[in-house]
Formats: sequence, C-alpha cells, structure tokens
Amino acid sequence: MKRDLSPFPFHSPKDMEAYVRQFIIGQDEAVKQLAVPFFIHHENMVHKTHFHINTSRVLIGPTGVGKTETLRLFGEICGCPVIHINTSDVTPTGWRGLSYTDILRDAKRQYGTDAMKYAVICFSEFDKICHHGQQIVSEHGSDADADFVRDIMKLFEKEPIHIDGGYISSDSSAYNAIDELETENLLIFFDGAFYGIEEIIKKRLKARTNAIGFSAEHELHDNAYWVSQCTKDDLIDWGFNAELMGRIGSLIPLNPASEDMIYRGMTKSKESAVLDHLNFCRAHNISLHIEPEALHLIAKKAAESKRGFREVRSLLDTCMNEHYYELLQSEDGAAAKRSIRLKAGFVSEKLNR
Repeated sequence: MKRDLSPFPFHSPKDMEAYVRQFIIGQDEAVKQLAVPFFIHHENMVHKTHFHINTSRVLIGPTGVGKTETLRLFGEICGCPVIHINTSDVTPTGWRGLSYTDILRDAKRQYGTDAMKYAVICFSEFDKICHHGQQIVSEHGSDADADFVRDIMKLFEKEPIHIDGGYISSDSSAYNAIDELETENLLIFFDGAFYGIEEIIKKRLKARTNAIGFSAEHELHDNAYWVSQCTKDDLIDWGFNAELMGRIGSLIPLNPASEDMIYRGMTKSKESAVLDHLNFCRAHNISLHIEPEALHLIAKKAAESKRGFREVRSLLDTCMNEHYYELLQSEDGAAAKRSIRLKAGFVSEKLNR
C-alpha cells in the first residue's frame, strides 16, 4: 500500500531547523547542518527543480543519539520517504543474500514511483563494512566490501539503476520485469559510530603539530571533541577508498548522549517516551506524576548504558510495568480517578537490581 506523503510548508532552512529541534534535543549543530540539504531537497520536490548542489553526508555518533530519528523527522516534513539500509544486513548485488536494491525495490512498491524519485536513503552502520586500521574497502580489500562500494557508487551517477523485479509467486515463470529507480534527485546519507576513530584523528593532529607537549595539552579532550575534528582523510585511514570519499560533502558529528541531554530530552522533546506514558495514563483515567529525581536516575542509567535515548524506553517500561499491572484492572465499568507517583526510591530499586 502506497503511503500518502505531503511536504510541510517551510520557507527557509531556519524554519526546518526550528521544527526539528522541538523533537531532537542536544544536537543543535547537527540539526543546523542538516537543515540546508533538506531544504534544497524540499524545494526540488515542491517546485520540480533540479538544482544538483546537494552532496551526501556522513553522520558520526554513537548509538542512541538521534541519527535515525533526525533524518526521519527531516524526511517527514519534506514529505519524502526515508529508507534506512543496515549495511551489516545486506550483501552486494549478485551475491547470495539480501541486497540494498532489494530494499529499494520493496520501498518503491510501498511509496510509489513518484515519491521514490525524491527518497532519502541512509546506509546505517556504514563503519562496519571495513575494519579499523585496515584497507578493506579498496581494490586490494574484501571482494564483498569492494563490490558493495561499487554498487553504492552507482547511486551518484545520476542515471537510473536497475532493481530486480523479483518473483511474484512460487511459480518461477511468474517473474516481474526488470524495474528501474531514478537516482537524479536522491538524497544520500551514511551513518556510523566509528568507535576508535579518535585514535586516527589524534595521530594525524599530533603529526601535524609535531610539537612537544601535544599529549599534555590535548589528551584531556573527550571523544566528542576528537570526533568533531574528523576529516575525510581520517575515514580513508579508517578503510574507505578515496573515490567514495570524493562523493561525500561533509561530516556531521553528533554529541554523545550525556545524562543532562537525556534528561532534557525526556522533559522537553515533543516525542519523548515520558509523553507516551502520560498520554497512555490520560487515556485510562490515570493521573501520572514522575519525580524529577526519578527522571534523573533514568537518564543517568541510560547514559551509563552507552545506548542513549534507545535505552530510555526500556528503563521507563521497567519502572512503570508494576504500577500498570496493579491499576489496569477492570472495575465494573467504574471511572474512578487513579494515580501513579513514580518516586526516585522506587526507580533506584528497580534499576539497580
């Protein structure tokens, strides 16, 4: 079934940035950098123009910091499909297994030909197709990795690519004709955590300064600082080939999910997990109050897990399930007002078992 996609009426990149920042907390610089390419994409879609000034971007940041959600929100307000392809789960076209063209073919069936002309495609966990410190994705590297990169490069050629139609029944004679996907107006992103890349960055900067005292002055920086200094040359040292990096526009680092960022996300984002529980309770005639100290404990636990915002929902569920079990009981149709008070002591007990 094709989805109905309608763009929001935005008049500038700042309008888009302001909208997305209502939902994405703590990534202001990344949201700002993404606003321009998405606005250009939005303009091309709405006015059917072909300003080919957009280049692909690489989003760098650990899991649970909002890479996927940020792209989803921008795609939603542009009115275009956002297709995430987990690089770890696919194989090059022609190899045994699921290829990225299979995913694009299924997306075309879902969204329709016109919408797919302006799709946003993100290759997630892109750092995992090569290995830290080894030239894997190159003419001398893994055949699968090299073939996968060659496949991806076709998306930048602005020519339609073939996506296999696939079997439409168990009868091998019932085979769809070879289909095509237009690539001229696609917006392409890559993302990954790139754990360990800070060592490559330190080595490069140390060689550049060639100064005594570099370590004393710079080693105190945290990983977020080093990632913010990342360049395409560092990604080449990581293992990507120069031809692919030549198609990349800019690198966009995202901040790690700190305790403070997660707390602000829970209390300020318009799509926070806390709001979901508040709305659920309201629908079931339950008054919910969560102590700020309880939220701080959840934020602290989520930050320590290194899974960021992704961990918040499971932690909240753990804390709320017992309350829901007791209160979500039939009361012979009575609509008596009930209440839940999520206290810091209860949360601490639940999360530290």
